[in-house]
Parts: sequence; C-alpha cells; structure tokens
Amino acid sequence: VPSPADVLGYSLGERFTPPEDAWRYLRAVDEASDLGELRGYGRTPEGRPLVQLVLAKPAHRARLDDILADLRRLQQPGFAESEANALAARNPAVVWFSYGVHGNESSSTDASIWTAWDIVRGAPTVAGVLDSLIVLIDPMSNPDGRARYVGWYQQAMGAEPNPNPNAREHWEPWPGGRTNHYMFDLNRDWAFVTQPETRQRLASWNYWTPQVHVDFHEMSWASSYFFFPA
Repeated sequence: VPSPADVLGYSLGERFTPPEDAWRYLRAVDEASDLGELRGYGRTPEGRPLVQLVLAKPAHRARLDDILADLRRLQQPGFAESEANALAARNPAVVWFSYGVHGNESSSTDASIWTAWDIVRGAPTVAGVLDSLIVLIDPMSNPDGRARYVGWYQQAMGAEPNPNPNAREHWEPWPGGRTNHYMFDLNRDWAFVTQPETRQRLASWNYWTPQVHVDFHEMSWASSYFFFPA
C-alpha cells in the first residue's frame, strides 16, 4: 500500500491537503489493499463527493449484510441482554471517525489520511484493530468549507510558514472555511437536519448504526484536547 507521500508527492504536515488530493490518496488505498473500500454517500451543494473509507477484514466484508442486520437489532427497545451479548460476541463493532466538519480546522483531514495509512499497513499502534472492528473514515464532513479554506491559505502563505500570529496567513477573511456552502455550521445541524450534507450523512448513519462515533475537531495550538461530557 503506498504511503501518503508516495501518492501526494509531499509528507503529511508539509502543507494542507486539498479535498481532491485527499480523495486521490483514499482511492489509492482502495485500489492497493483488500482492507479498504471507498464508498460515496452523497454530494455537497457545490458538487463535491461525500465519502467514507470502509476498513474491514475480507472475512467481515464477506458477511457485512448479516453483521449490520445483527447490529441494527441491538437498537430495538426491549432486546434481551443475553441475546445482545451473543450478537456482540460474534460480530465486530462499527466505529465511525468523522473529520473536518469545520473546514478551517485544517489538520483534521490530514489526520484521517494518516489514520487510514496506519491501519492498512498494520502499524504497531493499531495492529489487530480490524479483528474486532469495522472502521469508517469520513475524511471531510465539510468538503466545500475545506476547499474554501485551503484555497485561501495557499494564496496567503509565503515560501515558508510564518509562526507570527499577526501574519496574513493567520487572519482568514470572511466567510472563511468553517461553514458549508450556505454559510451554515454543520456541527450545529445534527438535531435540526437543515443541510444536505447532514441529511445524507444521517442516511448513512442509519445504514451502519455505529457503536462508536468520534468527531475529530482541531482546537488551537494553545488549547488542550476537548472531550464532550456526553
């Protein structure tokens, strides 16, 4: 399986990866590894694809319909605990990783690429996780916002990154990349479902019924990691 640098021509962290390059790398994983399958689940208002990289062992992929049917049964009220334990024992759990719902939290998509690379190459820190998990990686929950931010940053940056907080590259102009095409903060839309990205994402959610969802944000260079109390 090629590394991100093999496909993109630069090491992760040297620059922000635009949406088209992120998709290009995930397609390379799909083509090179029997652990990865790139699936689309919708389109943004600007026509960019919404995708998931499904990481699963071939044995789990071969009986995916049966696994998901079992996991959906766990949602039913009154399901017997003994039967639930039996289902959990014979099936992998589904873990959904979402990145970049705010398009200007720019490290998140690059982190998703690195995570996919680690899993498919069997990095020691994640070795064996696919024995008990199916991992869904959504590299960009807000591709339109990310494209807006990365495009601006490429115009604003100099030959070398400037750490001075007063430098132009740290002063993103309105409307910025946080929101989607309609200037809506998608992180506020899970309950209200006003945006096309959210509606398509929830349809995929109901298909997969994940047991774990991790929503990756970027705080700031001066901030600690945030764990939502719920």
